[in-house]
Amino acid sequence: MLLGMLARIREMEVLVRWATVNWDQLKEPLGFDRDLPPCATTISRTLAKCSVADFRRACR
Repeated sequence: MLLGMLARIREMEVLVRWATVNWDQLKEPLGFDRDLPPCATTISRTLAKCSVADFRRACR
């Protein structure tokens, strides 16, 4: 999500398409071992459980 924000991507579907194109370079540094990035629904559900304070702490 942070990378999407830095790239000014504001829609989950666009973020997933961008991540899919770049997944080979992203997955290892992000700690993923799956073949595809999480879907837009998974990202949205995860973000819904995070507060702004949680997100700020994670980005520090």
